[in-house]
Amino acid sequence: MRFSFVRHCLKQVSARARRARRQLPTPWARPRLEALEGRCLLSSGISLTPSEQAPQLVGEPITWTATVPNATPGLVYQFSVGSPGGPFRMVRDFSPDDSFTWAPIQEGNYRIRVAVKDGFGASDTQSAVVTDRVDSRVTGDKAVVTPTANPLVALYSIPPGREGMVHVEFAVASANPSWRSTNDLPSLPSRSTNFFVAGMLPSTTYEMRDVFSDGTTSAPLLFTTGSLPSNLLFPTFTVPQPPGPGSDLDQDMLFHQFPNLPSNAPNPLATDLSGHVVWYYDVSQAGLTHTYVGQSLVPGGTVLVLGVDRYAPLPATLDVLREIDLAGHVVRETNLDAVNAQLTAQGYHPVFSFTHDVERLPNGDTAVIAPTERTIDVNGTPTEYVGMTIVVLDRNFQVSWAWDAFDHLDVNRGPVLGEVLRPGGTDQLSTSTPVLPAVDWLHVNAVSWSPGDGNLVVSVRHQDWVIKIDYENGAGDGHVLWRLGQGGDFTVNSADPNPWFSHQHDAHFIDDSTLILFDNGNVRRASDPTADSRGQVWKLDEQTMTATLVFNVDLGNYSPMFGSAQRLSNGDYSFLSGAQGQAPKLFGQTIEVRPDGSTAYVQAVNRGDYRSFRVQTLYDGVSDQLAGDDGGDTGHHGDDSRGRSRGNRRDGDGPGGAFLAATRAFSEDFGPAIAAALTASARQPATPATFSVASPISATPAPWVLVGDRDTDPALPNLPTVAVTAARDTLFADPGSDGWGEGIGDDLAGVPSP
Repeated sequence: MRFSFVRHCLKQVSARARRARRQLPTPWARPRLEALEGRCLLSSGISLTPSEQAPQLVGEPITWTATVPNATPGLVYQFSVGSPGGPFRMVRDFSPDDSFTWAPIQEGNYRIRVAVKDGFGASDTQSAVVTDRVDSRVTGDKAVVTPTANPLVALYSIPPGREGMVHVEFAVASANPSWRSTNDLPSLPSRSTNFFVAGMLPSTTYEMRDVFSDGTTSAPLLFTTGSLPSNLLFPTFTVPQPPGPGSDLDQDMLFHQFPNLPSNAPNPLATDLSGHVVWYYDVSQAGLTHTYVGQSLVPGGTVLVLGVDRYAPLPATLDVLREIDLAGHVVRETNLDAVNAQLTAQGYHPVFSFTHDVERLPNGDTAVIAPTERTIDVNGTPTEYVGMTIVVLDRNFQVSWAWDAFDHLDVNRGPVLGEVLRPGGTDQLSTSTPVLPAVDWLHVNAVSWSPGDGNLVVSVRHQDWVIKIDYENGAGDGHVLWRLGQGGDFTVNSADPNPWFSHQHDAHFIDDSTLILFDNGNVRRASDPTADSRGQVWKLDEQTMTATLVFNVDLGNYSPMFGSAQRLSNGDYSFLSGAQGQAPKLFGQTIEVRPDGSTAYVQAVNRGDYRSFRVQTLYDGVSDQLAGDDGGDTGHHGDDSRGRSRGNRRDGDGPGGAFLAATRAFSEDFGPAIAAALTASARQPATPATFSVASPISATPAPWVLVGDRDTDPALPNLPTVAVTAARDTLFADPGSDGWGEGIGDDLAGVPSP
């Protein structure tokens, strides 16, 4: 191999970076970023070597390792790839890990670059560039099918051919195959075209063929998938109600994402309508200790994933954001420290985790939610607050825009149910927040694209609001354009006595003026222990500021956390009620509902389910588009007309932070209530809580409801004994399976007002 070295050693950090640091108030939540003025980097050459010498084959994982002679502790490494003479594309941003695994999907000559610097805050770098060659798997004029490490995924390689577009069709081998398609890719006479084929049943023989845009079709090749690995813990799916008349059989796969799973539990994964697994991400082979909600299916056949690696400062700090292909190979990756270095250089507060949602925007940028913490004066008392930042990353996963809620929302409007994160909580926010107890002020759980004006829509769970912020395709200043919900800016038009949603999930536009969401209904449940969660569709007139509730279905069950909402291609709706029952017996149900409110299909899973979406394939993203509707980009995935307006899907909240319900809904002056909640949350339990068994929930695979015993549990003073009440997060900890992404205290039924 030829090595080309580029070195420089700058003695000064830029004046801009120093000014940005001076602007930051103290204390801040991330102590790992340090000023490095005057520290010169390396004095000798960097080497970069592969796990296998060139030429390697298309789709073959290659581990590249950088070696720095006489290296000092604290070095960080960034890896990029590019074609000879072309620009570099970052594949993993600065990280303490000196090696990176990359699986090229196209043959050709490449340049591999590693940049090294002395800590995340440093400005001076040295780099080494090496050349590499990757060969095609095709040696003749016939396509080649190759197994991958995932037994349900194959690599299909098409020989060089005519110019045009080509895709792969695959189907269970039979006399009358029902074909499913990949995305389209350009075909050129000078190179092969390669696809990861995914969405197949285990231990099943498939036939595959390539189809060109002129209709030319190859002879089918056979491929048999492997079995599901026995060392992985797959959930159990059941179908309480099979597809009925009028059910949408076109979107016949479900893409699931689960909260806080260990590395031996695949997450995310996809099933067919019968509950059979047809794709999964093997976290155990991914260098992550576990994954969390926030996974997002991207048009074109990639997935955005949030996870925890060995460098996370706290056990539940989601410090990795990566994009993977369907074989599980990393396409690009960044991490919390790399993002924080860029945020602080631009004058923003650092964030302490990624969380809940990550979405692909129409221009190819990526929006992710990240919490931040500040000390706020509440009626003269310094109080820790957890807010939220929306960070937008460009195609190289570099920070291009950010929105900090502390700069745009009123801290005097506290969380509707007085939610507080406290020590001992098991939810993701409680176990990643640097200073506890802290007010869980906003709990943002979704960010989505507004197709009508290029702004962003943000679901603010603990304010019971959906807000639109001024993004303007990256040129906006972030001011709040409107607030939808109780106490917001819209006049409601509905005959329902309780039209407004509360503690909602997955709010997003399905066209320029229609918004869909899952209404968990925590506030209604707090006053009425029989209240159910709902699926809602709202028509918004932003000129008259009128919100009309056009669809409002009672789903017949209650899910205090988790949830998703989707319009299907036939006009039906799909809602996930993802946290029914009681820990550790949580279960989720994906429910297809017809426009008349009747149920067309139900799939259940034996654990909490944060998001589920009906899809045609794993290549189209998640869509709310009606069949035959070719107008406009109204999908979540803005880079594909069939994708969803939010970009992708996520969120992750769940009852485990044991938030304390300390104030009435919609309280504007909550200072005394929050102070009382913080005081209560800091106390230690005198005795373990006990439970009694109440009546079974009807039609559930997990029929136990736990009820707190107010006589023996000191954390339940004066609480009525009603179904679905809870004492402390420790009662609901389930680190071996579901974990939690939201507090339980805010999800109580029958919580008394102070």
